[in-house]
Amino acid sequence: YDATRSLAVLGDVERRLATLPGVAAVGIAPVVPMGIIHLSRDVRRAGPDLPDGARPSTPEEGRTFDSPFNAVNEGYFAAMGVRLLSGRTFTDVESYDAAAPPVAILDDALARRLWPAGGALGERIQFETRQGDRTAYVVVGIVAPSHWTLFEAELPGAVFVPVKALTKVPPT
Repeated sequence: YDATRSLAVLGDVERRLATLPGVAAVGIAPVVPMGIIHLSRDVRRAGPDLPDGARPSTPEEGRTFDSPFNAVNEGYFAAMGVRLLSGRTFTDVESYDAAAPPVAILDDALARRLWPAGGALGERIQFETRQGDRTAYVVVGIVAPSHWTLFEAELPGAVFVPVKALTKVPPT
């Protein structure tokens, strides 16, 4: 399917599953914590382009953090039992409408790495890519952190974008 049709099918599947007896929440995502597949992206505060070879040491300077990455629907957090700490989850429009503004949800561990003094809600992040994609995502929610692999010494922090990104995963 093309991107538009793929999003329509995903939305339809979600709505149909939600109507089944006993279903409390429907989560759509390509990966789950402790799963076999693991996706990650270099995430940083949104800002100006960094010079080639720059090695920023603080988030303010543009330091990147390699974080688990997931593209999810608005029901994912409820279905997985992930607690919303502040802000909100995605809307249906943000999840499935390719024209909706780019938004993101961070887990608390990544939010604290990027904004050590707090205040990540309403701020913007970017994925560090070799292709020069400068899309800035507005942080609309902060969720409780999760372990993504069995042997993590510390929680790595994670970033979530709407499920519509499944049709166009940010390049690395």
